[in-house]
Amino acid sequence: MNVPLPDCWGRMLLCLAFFVVAGCQVSANIDGKPCPCASGFVCVNNQCFSESNLQDRDASTPVGRDGGVVPGSLTFVDRTPEHFMAGTFDRTEWSGDSVRLVAGEREGTFTSRVFDALQEVEWTTFEWSPRAPYGKPLPNDGGQETGYTNDAVDMADNVLLVHFDSNQGVEPGATLPDGSGTGNDVTVGGSDDLTFAPGPVKQGAKSTTNNYVFARAGESFQFDTGDYTWALWVRTTQSCESFETNDSNRVHMGIEDRGEPPSSRTHLWLGCRQKCNGTAPGGQAAVLSFSPQNSTSGGVSCSTNIVNDDVWHQITYTKTGHDNATVRLYFDGALESTESVSFSPPFRVNGNEEFAIGAFSGGAFSADAEFDEAAVFLRALSDEEAGALYRRGALHLSFQIRLCDDADCANNPPFVGPDGTENSVFDDSAGSLSLDTITQITGLRGRYIQYRATLQTATDSASPEFDEVSFTAP
Repeated sequence: MNVPLPDCWGRMLLCLAFFVVAGCQVSANIDGKPCPCASGFVCVNNQCFSESNLQDRDASTPVGRDGGVVPGSLTFVDRTPEHFMAGTFDRTEWSGDSVRLVAGEREGTFTSRVFDALQEVEWTTFEWSPRAPYGKPLPNDGGQETGYTNDAVDMADNVLLVHFDSNQGVEPGATLPDGSGTGNDVTVGGSDDLTFAPGPVKQGAKSTTNNYVFARAGESFQFDTGDYTWALWVRTTQSCESFETNDSNRVHMGIEDRGEPPSSRTHLWLGCRQKCNGTAPGGQAAVLSFSPQNSTSGGVSCSTNIVNDDVWHQITYTKTGHDNATVRLYFDGALESTESVSFSPPFRVNGNEEFAIGAFSGGAFSADAEFDEAAVFLRALSDEEAGALYRRGALHLSFQIRLCDDADCANNPPFVGPDGTENSVFDDSAGSLSLDTITQITGLRGRYIQYRATLQTATDSASPEFDEVSFTAP
């Protein structure tokens, strides 16, 4: 029996046959047909385009229905698995809720799909959402980071923070700023200029056995009987043997009250020890805490890994309690030593004494090494906080963008950073406390745009991750 089709179905069949869209619920590809448009299609410049071809513009910023784009309203976003799977993975993967490195890889890239504005526009902003503050300096002025999914740092009770971010040598007697907000600027000691080179976080300082930096002890370094944390990045190939003693050690951070007789000195240092508790091969990170020196009131803690292997390592040392103290030593974010130590006298020193980085007080036991992000807290950081100090310098995430002549980017223009060159990148290295990666871009006018993310890690245990990227035009 022949049953007449409802009028709507008859009209849809006619629409499919002749690609006519007025008033029909059509799913066929009709991009480019004159307006008015069917449901599911949008009118741009008097032409109909499927909403899927508008590359997931933000719902709060619609394309205008008058044949043009509403000024300042067009946003293109990668945020779902389907969005990212339309891109290209090179030693990277979609892990279920973010882009990250494939396990075991130390560097990889993700190249996005090409975003098509359907007309030439002025691209105005580029933004991404990293999971953590990768490659970002520790916050100044005791600040607390917000907005990150992982590894936000709270700098409460920070009394010394030296970033070592400079591009010029600093002569003996010059000062470097303390970022803690407590005014403990450091002075270059010794006879050699302090020079700088790339570090795990921006720049790092290159120290020799003829220089170091120091802050005057004051009240910030009168650790007394309280908890505290010392932390820094170090890279060295130097043997831990020294000329000063047969114990064989080099100091990376330390303080000693040299005005007191040895029998009652406070003697604290973090560094490298050639014969760490008699173990071989030597060269482990180590911390020595004594008060008074050469007594049973103190002890030695050593890492299981060596520190002088020409690789950047992050070393953190915490003390909790005093009469019945716990000393913890972290190596690249992992807890490697926990010692129970009894200290009797408080840790006090002459107020004019030197709290030194790159040597002991007065330049003794000096290190030939590179240093970065040296910090002191008057509290003991937790295991998670110590790990976060490492991961922010060990993991790096950066982006570059490019305009293309066509939807396939067949002309293969170079990816560039914020200064328009291939040598620059967009990253999260600004000093702000919050996750604020939105970047104003200028001079980029075109129809097709694409981004590439570069992910890097210094460890097999963690990868940088991101989960949303967007462009806005015009």
